[in-house]
Amino acid sequence: MFKSQSSVFATSASSSRRRLLTGAAALGALTLVPLSALADTVDTVSCDVVVIGAGGAGLSAALAAAEQNARVLVLEKMPMLGGNTFLAAGYMLSAKGDTPEETLANTETIVDDILSEGRGRANERMVREVVKYSTPMMNWLIDNGANLERYNITDINRGHQFRPSGHTLVGEELTETLLHGLENKQVLIKTLSNVREILVNNKGHITGVRVTRPDGSTWQVLASSVILATGGFSANETMVAQYAPAYANYMTTNSPGATGDGIQMARALGADTADMEFMLVHPTTLPFFGLVLPWSARANGAILVTDQGRRFVNELSRQVAKDMDAKSEGAAWLIFDQACVDKVKTLQNYANAGYLYKAHTVEELSRILRVPFDNLSMTLKRYAEFCKTGIDRDFHRPSLVNDLSHLPFYAVRVQPGLHCTLGGLVIDEKCRVQRQGAPIAGLFAAGETTGGIFGKSRPEGTGLMLALVSGRMAGEQAAKFALENPLPGNQHNRLP
Repeated sequence: MFKSQSSVFATSASSSRRRLLTGAAALGALTLVPLSALADTVDTVSCDVVVIGAGGAGLSAALAAAEQNARVLVLEKMPMLGGNTFLAAGYMLSAKGDTPEETLANTETIVDDILSEGRGRANERMVREVVKYSTPMMNWLIDNGANLERYNITDINRGHQFRPSGHTLVGEELTETLLHGLENKQVLIKTLSNVREILVNNKGHITGVRVTRPDGSTWQVLASSVILATGGFSANETMVAQYAPAYANYMTTNSPGATGDGIQMARALGADTADMEFMLVHPTTLPFFGLVLPWSARANGAILVTDQGRRFVNELSRQVAKDMDAKSEGAAWLIFDQACVDKVKTLQNYANAGYLYKAHTVEELSRILRVPFDNLSMTLKRYAEFCKTGIDRDFHRPSLVNDLSHLPFYAVRVQPGLHCTLGGLVIDEKCRVQRQGAPIAGLFAAGETTGGIFGKSRPEGTGLMLALVSGRMAGEQAAKFALENPLPGNQHNRLP
């Protein structure tokens, strides 16, 4: 664990695997690298690239920049690493195929799906750039030791979905892979370091950042390039109420650090933003915990029922959250069986952690959930009949892969929750933050800090894809810029 909350730098996670037990889970034991030259009393340090945020976008940016031989420092305001990426429980989408032809076909499939989900507001040029880059990004992760395998759900195929083999969640695997790479590159990460201001010179060019310590004192990092990877603002109630008031009363699945810091700092410099009103609501989250029951649970057969024990929606539609609010008083029971648990690793972890109710008969299930037995029994019987015929006559669910006959039953109370913000800083294909349509020299952004890419919604798995693709792109471009444009006299406690 940390020796001190503010005087050590952490570089990597240990090789031991950890299960996600709470929505604010920390990232386990860390290798510590105390740096006497950068003690807390130092007012100024310098490097080539400073990365703000240690989630998937920030860590991938830092690793990519280090691979270009830039001196890199990562600053994270939270006491743990990984951000929202570490909490990810589903899968990551990629166009990577076994052949160039398959990769090209996957690229078009994913692009078409994203444009459809964006409902006329997606940026096709940026979407194509991100999807095209997802294949070399996946190869890069695998080369860095990521244990990722292809996993495609029958009849519901959006390109290629990748997740770890074994019992590790995808967010945990990605975070540990990136941290291992950063450790090998000896990249420094400082936690509990809250960046409050981006520094600029009289020409408006980036010169670094000002950081606040836990005791309120400040220090600064001088750097030619700054990468904003602070995530979105789903955990900032004020910003949600300001930009998307319809979602003001929703709980969030996000890390408590997702408060829009990078967006606000860049806007103070006049940066352009887009689509700030668009947010993605995940329909099945655990009340109070903020954990997500992934879409794959429903794709593998789980159904949703009201407190009266009746289905009310096509569980695979994009209207689930709205219908839950309108037809089921804002919450519902997600019901599935052992076959579903066996196929979805997240459900296995949640079952082991004690989040799920378990029953061996319909009568026992109805008693545990306190729903009418006759209604629940009829619902399950009718759904099983639909699975046999392949036609959902009630709600036209397109995929019926599991009749829920593989006992025991499992159930969990779910409700919609804010899953991500789709608005943020406008970037170009080099991840440069834009101001009045032109790049701010030395300022880059990646991941959910950005906006104007997906439009009104996005498919599952594309959040991780954007985080790691744009992170890697931003890291490469920021390093290139910094090495070509060193700050004059930037030798204050220079990082090794």
